Amino acid sequence: MYQGMTVKTSLTDEKASAAHLAGVLSKKAGPSFIQHGWQLFEPILHGCSYFHDEVRGQSAKTAALFCGFFTQHDAANPKVQQVLGEVAGRLFEMTTTDDSKEVCSDSLTAVGTLFEVVSPALMASYVEGASQAIMTVLTEKAVCQTLADDEDDDEESEDHDGQVMDTAAEAFEQVAKCFGSGFAQTFATFLPVFTKMAKPSKADNSRVAGTGVLAEVSKSLGPAVSPYLNDVRMLPTHI
Repeated sequence: MYQGMTVKTSLTDEKASAAHLAGVLSKKAGPSFIQHGWQLFEPILHGCSYFHDEVRGQSAKTAALFCGFFTQHDAANPKVQQVLGEVAGRLFEMTTTDDSKEVCSDSLTAVGTLFEVVSPALMASYVEGASQAIMTVLTEKAVCQTLADDEDDDEESEDHDGQVMDTAAEAFEQVAKCFGSGFAQTFATFLPVFTKMAKPSKADNSRVAGTGVLAEVSKSLGPAVSPYLNDVRMLPTHI
């Protein structure tokens, strides 16, 4: 049925670039962008389900930036809470179910951005969803991690695997930074995953990601990390 079908790559490139531009404007234009932002939101959200990987990934990152823009410049609008829920749910779904590692990585970046640009008070109800999505990737159970790789270059495939794990760790760091010491209980749930990643028997990129995220999260937790020192303190002895 699809024999002879072609995709005009310039169109997909244009869509991805347009999504990127919308994100930049939401960061730089200030309140004057409110009306335009609402006009663009639905197309951006629709882009998260577009057939082309780059468009989906860029739309995910821009959708997160829009949430920050709306909560900062149009907070009294009753639609803002609904938009935040729609975007958060979409990002968590993309992270776990998209079959592209690049899109999974972009979605994780967007999750981290969401917790960076929106206040902790508004993001509190999304911590569990974000944590579950990140845990799915860190335990290598996301759809893109379970599918057989079509890539001929094993080294390139490993790079993509490492990128997905790195962005998952970075997203976790940003959630921890958002909530500080209040994130300690969630950190306890993740701790076995990160200590396992940091074991000497693991690959270099796994150890780097595991120890790095433990360091950054410990910094965010402050004194609240104290109950977990017995689990964390032994890792530097492997250096």
